[in-house]
Amino acid sequence: MFKLKKLNVIRIVETKEEKAVLESQGFEEMGEVKPDYDNMAYNDLKQIAKDKNVEGYFSMKKEDLIAVLKGLESEGK
Repeated sequence: MFKLKKLNVIRIVETKEEKAVLESQGFEEMGEVKPDYDNMAYNDLKQIAKDKNVEGYFSMKKEDLIAVLKGLESEGK
């Protein structure tokens, strides 16, 4: 995740492509943001897992989703 700022507007985006679009609009990168999976809603975790093509995400418990997503993050995915 990337955090960008333009004047008093802050945007957080997932991909380098989204980051490039905002940078072309005058936003400047403030740094990478680590997602706080522990405080996310279960449905948000499922959506992130779906977006990252995690197999069997729909039947996982919240704790399992958090563990898988943190594992993917440490692998750089």
